Amino acid sequence: MRRLTMRMTVIMGMFASLCWGIGADAAAPRLVFLIGEAEYKTRETLPRFARDELVKTQGFRCTFVHADPKDGNRFPGIEAIDSADLVILSVRRRTLKSADLDRVRKYLDAGGPLVGIRTASHAFHTRGEHPEGHAEWQDFDPEVLGGNYVGHYGSKLVATVARIPAAAGHPILAGVSVRPFESGGSLYRVNPLKKACVPLLSGTVKGHPVEPVAWTHRYRGGRIFYTSLGHPADFQLPAFRRLLRNAVLWSLGRETTLSRRDTNPSPEPKTQPVFSGPQVGETLPKFGVKRMFGKSTDETLEPIAAAGGKPVVVIFVHKISRPGIAAMRVMSKFLGQQKKTGVGGAVVFLTEDPTSTANWMHRARRALPAELPVGISLDGIEGPGAYGLNRKVELTILVGNRGKVTANFALVQPSTQADVPKVLAAIVAQIGGKVPTLASLGVAERRTPARGGLPAEIGIKLRQMIGKMATAADVEKAAVELEAVFAKRPAVAKQVGQIGRRFIKAGRLDMYGTPPARVYLKKWADKYAPTR
Repeated sequence: MRRLTMRMTVIMGMFASLCWGIGADAAAPRLVFLIGEAEYKTRETLPRFARDELVKTQGFRCTFVHADPKDGNRFPGIEAIDSADLVILSVRRRTLKSADLDRVRKYLDAGGPLVGIRTASHAFHTRGEHPEGHAEWQDFDPEVLGGNYVGHYGSKLVATVARIPAAAGHPILAGVSVRPFESGGSLYRVNPLKKACVPLLSGTVKGHPVEPVAWTHRYRGGRIFYTSLGHPADFQLPAFRRLLRNAVLWSLGRETTLSRRDTNPSPEPKTQPVFSGPQVGETLPKFGVKRMFGKSTDETLEPIAAAGGKPVVVIFVHKISRPGIAAMRVMSKFLGQQKKTGVGGAVVFLTEDPTSTANWMHRARRALPAELPVGISLDGIEGPGAYGLNRKVELTILVGNRGKVTANFALVQPSTQADVPKVLAAIVAQIGGKVPTLASLGVAERRTPARGGLPAEIGIKLRQMIGKMATAADVEKAAVELEAVFAKRPAVAKQVGQIGRRFIKAGRLDMYGTPPARVYLKKWADKYAPTR
């Protein structure tokens, strides 16, 4: 019931302002969220964050002002800014009515504090184009935020975010993990910042200069915080959630209210929910795919349109792996057997280099699913903008019917045995019939590892360490436990070292785990399986 309530409040907020914390103390600060962007789904992530981190724990009153879905330059309820104690901005290239933009300027000119998230750097910059009666603010970024947004490095390069040592004592970083973490979005190019800015976090991608990722600034005496983070995957990181909550408190001048508990490192839960794409009950927007192995080289496919409201299964491939392909083949085989039910579907590869991916697909054609149309997204590695896909997972599988999502599976490390039966059950729930066994689809039962193979308990620990969603704390814990085993069992240490050496030799080390995990894999390869 809570999930239904949450979803309804978000939908309502898309059409008008929505208030939370109405029963809170009338003296509690009023936060106004101005949200108008389609790429990063902050219309969903910010209300969830506010509910958990600001309303429940701080007692703040929150008002959400969303862009009108029919007119993205119109923000019903924007007059709420007039009585705001803090504005949280997540807008991308919108040109407000002149009177509404004047309202924003008046708030800031009076020293009103602001927290800007990701696309806020180009919130009101529409490149000189705007309807009559509307206005833009091209210099909002350098003037208010103190930044210099000129683009990004592309989503193919994963950004590693770290604290800036000189800012270690800043209250916004209180309790933010000292360990580097990976961002879900592309790294913004924002150098150089204004001299008055205080950088807090930096981001790096291979082959490019370090860029500031979070900083503070002052405008007309008001406290300003900005971060280029804000991808849906970032909201799943305890470090980012703590950063954003601290930034709200700091912007309000309430950093002294941080308790001793708040200065401890961000909690790192053992398991975190992973989201990718539209959730159950949400609409499946139409999108196009360049079809491979079709009747012609320029054939396109529109999976949702082709389904015509009937059951459909779309498999988005974010990363290519043998387990992922194996899982796709089983699902594809089942769907091929169910053609009489009218179920449709497609396998969609997401890539920034369509040519290379197409060449690989031709070479690997026999390994790819044969029963479903296979293609390459026309929208690059991020996929359709309206879908809000999470590039940190390997597969996003959406089951739909009547144009709505009925099941969503975000698989970080796909497993035929663990994941495919759940997907099959979700499909059968829409088309009817019995859920098939894996054996009936040609999947052999798992066999006991061959004699001399990696012991089962060691394999489990190793998989925990190299999991794509393993936190730095998870990696450290597993690594310490493994090294304790290595000290007593040299043969096991050698086996693990040889695994790491194979990854390195094949040039595939970057495909396994997170940066901290790769450091350990290389260390063990060098120590226990050195090259001759």
